[in-house]
Amino acid sequence: MQLNIPAVPLQYFLIAHFVLVTWASLSLWLQEVYIFTNYLVLVIGLWVLKDKTSKEPVQFLLGAHLFTVLNDIILLSMYFQTAKSQSNVVLTRFKFTAAMAILNLLLKPVSAIFMYKEWQDRQGDVQYEDLGSNTGAGAPSAPIKQAPVAAPGYMPPSSANNPYQSSQY
Repeated sequence: MQLNIPAVPLQYFLIAHFVLVTWASLSLWLQEVYIFTNYLVLVIGLWVLKDKTSKEPVQFLLGAHLFTVLNDIILLSMYFQTAKSQSNVVLTRFKFTAAMAILNLLLKPVSAIFMYKEWQDRQGDVQYEDLGSNTGAGAPSAPIKQAPVAAPGYMPPSSANNPYQSSQY
């Protein structure tokens, strides 16, 4: 299934998640596992930004990101009530960090959609036309093949295969 949504750079989502996780972890009522898993996803996100051609980093990012959605739901449901019964100062800090954790959790499905779109863009071998456009006989249109990036047998110039390389510098 090809998503037709505009491309939004992943660094915007990574920055937003970084800020929200940092603010949500100002009070340790969510435990260290919240901080560890969410920052691990951000580190994988940096790997995605560094390696712009491979699809494996995006697969790791999407899988870890979906895990943190489930993990955040479990942590919020386990520790929300116990942290709520504290003193006034701690309660104010709890309200802020809980709001940031919930806001982070609400942003995660949106960012997962854009991560999935990025993964589709990096697959790149076959692109399909709109399934609604039929070709006369009622059959869906055939896939459009893209030309390979480099022809088979192409070897970039090096000292071994470049006869015009000068030996003097």
